Parts: sequence; C-alpha cells; structure tokens
Amino acid sequence: MKPGQLLSETEISETEEPHEFICSLTMKIMRDPVVSRYGQNFEREAIFNWLARGNDSCPMTRNPLRLSDLITNHQLRARIRRW
Repeated sequence: MKPGQLLSETEISETEEPHEFICSLTMKIMRDPVVSRYGQNFEREAIFNWLARGNDSCPMTRNPLRLSDLITNHQLRARIRRW
C-alpha cells in the first residue's frame, strides 16, 4: 500500500476488528462475551472480576448489576470466531 492510499471496505474489515468485539473493561477482543441486562457486552472474566472486587453496578451505565444479570452472548461469540 502506498502512503495516503485509502483502504477499501473489504480491506478494512479484514484488518480492523469491529468495535463491538472489544471489551470496554479490557480493551481487547472478547473470547467469552457476556451481555448484561442493560445490553452491554463484556469479557466474562473481566466483568466477573469487576463484580468480585466489590463493585455492584455496571461500569458503563452505573445501573445495579449482579452476576445473575449476565448471560453468555452466543451470537457475538460466534461472530468473533468467524471473523
């Protein structure tokens, strides 16, 4: 690629991870995403650790959050694996 040359949509999708694949706590691509009752996705280990440290709210919305409010996001995990 030459300096200043723009990437095509295909090249971008092949080189950059979609932002929804990134955990807002770890800033890394999720491997085992869970979704909160508020629709926020997190890496399972990261949000479990967040709650284990005594936090009782969603780090994004500040709404109350418990482990029972989190479920595996199978659809997102499948999309990440296909990518």
